[in-house]
Amino acid sequence: MGGWLTIPRVYAYLACLVALITILICLNAIAFAAFDLSDPLHARGNLFEIRMLSSLDNFRVETLAKVPAGQQQPSEDAITSMFEAAREATVRTVRLQSMRTITASGLVLVVCLAVFIGHWHWAGRLTRTQKPPQTDD
Repeated sequence: MGGWLTIPRVYAYLACLVALITILICLNAIAFAAFDLSDPLHARGNLFEIRMLSSLDNFRVETLAKVPAGQQQPSEDAITSMFEAAREATVRTVRLQSMRTITASGLVLVVCLAVFIGHWHWAGRLTRTQKPPQTDD
């Protein structure tokens, strides 16, 4: 019937369970990284970024507000070049982090799929080849 448990079968099913949970975690990480990659300036990794890099006007206001009183304010060209540099750095950083997450989680996903499939087939073979324990009537 197959309702009895042996140590190898318990191990095989636990390995499948751990692999399945890891697969779900990797899929979640890949989904978040794909969204971050699609819009790097609003990525979840930049929640603590002080400057607003989605608009030059916002960046200008924030930059000019940080200039101490009595100090010369940067020119419009300087603000624009600072904005472009900060924006490019943020986009490159988010893209790198997203690609790293997608690659690492993808590799773990492939390995866990192999572990799951291998242990699931092994557990099935154990079920077919082992006989249930005999009971004395």
